[in-house]
Amino acid sequence: MWRCPAIVCLLILSTPGPARAGGDPWTPERLFNKGAAPLHLGRLAPDMSSPSASECEVCHAAEAKEWSQSLHRKSWTQPLFQSAYRVEPMAECRNCHQPLTANRRPTASVVTLRDEGVTCAACHVRQGSILSASVSGRAPHPVTRASALSTSEFCGGCHQFSFPERGHRGQLRATDEPMQDTLAEWRRVSEAGQTEKTCQDCHMGWQEGKDGRRRRGHRFQGGYDPDVLRQAIQIKPVLKNEGDGASLSLTLSAREVGHAVPTGDLYRSLEIEATLVDAVGKELPLAGVQRQQLKRRFLSRVEEDGRGALQVRRRQVEDDRLVPGQPRTLIFRFSALEKAGATGVRYRISLHRSPPGDLTFDREAPQAPRFFDREAPQAPRSFDREAPQAPRSFDREAPQAPRSFDREAP
Repeated sequence: MWRCPAIVCLLILSTPGPARAGGDPWTPERLFNKGAAPLHLGRLAPDMSSPSASECEVCHAAEAKEWSQSLHRKSWTQPLFQSAYRVEPMAECRNCHQPLTANRRPTASVVTLRDEGVTCAACHVRQGSILSASVSGRAPHPVTRASALSTSEFCGGCHQFSFPERGHRGQLRATDEPMQDTLAEWRRVSEAGQTEKTCQDCHMGWQEGKDGRRRRGHRFQGGYDPDVLRQAIQIKPVLKNEGDGASLSLTLSAREVGHAVPTGDLYRSLEIEATLVDAVGKELPLAGVQRQQLKRRFLSRVEEDGRGALQVRRRQVEDDRLVPGQPRTLIFRFSALEKAGATGVRYRISLHRSPPGDLTFDREAPQAPRFFDREAPQAPRSFDREAPQAPRSFDREAPQAPRSFDREAP
């Protein structure tokens, strides 16, 4: 397993079908087909010579700069994705991660466009027009209002799909088991009254441009961003004595999110580590590091398809990720504290990705964010109350205390 600073997003785009009579023709269902085919834009907008982002950045410099720092921009080149793709080089992976070039011969110009990943045109260009959630009337090119761009369902066109399988003639089809379930998670959280926000509200927040007009951000911040993760998880630590040892209880809650934490890639997990430290905060290697993970868990099963043929299908058997409104409490127990020379406990929470196979991944700088890295709060010997909620800035150590833990931390 590898701590991942930037997690691959599987993006699925396809050929639009015919327009519907009346209403807004640009629905998510028309724009995307969950990786079954590459994206076909139709004709480009007037004065566009290429679907490359270089055509857009002249006028949309701020958006282009933000996009260039995003995982949409790195959807094909990101080392973690490339390592996984070498194990399973499937067409549907190419359809999503290089949506404009998946079935094209890799000439120099195609490679340049391929390496842009999910570029501007993947969302905004269709059939000779630029799609936008709103129309100002000031653009020098045709703009078509597509209200779908401001909905969570638009994002679900890429971030909600099932495991694929091949039929008896080799055709690609989807099973009924979600591979990425982010849109369905958002719907469940929204229906439970835990959020009123759309995907865009969190991942494309409103910003004010130099001209004073509001625009959506295009960095698409997510689980790879330490600040986003800090905001998404609330911690309630309790440390208390148990004989000659101690126990650390961490109650974790998802906050201000509209889906599970982590979401998306089925290989993502939250890893929580706890270890003993001495009086100067040095970790005690002989005491070991205890680890627990919160993630989806799957088993492969042999099942019959609709034609009676046997298929190996992956089925989810457990999901203990954080969901808004459903806190989870993890317990870490330590023994023989005095013998180990321990005076404190340090815990860390980080985003992990377990590779689908025995892989060595290339890292991207900076290293995976250890976005919580502090010692569990400790206190004098006689007390019986709960620790305060962990602060949002987790890059410090809490005060240490005597070796005998006989009450809950402040």
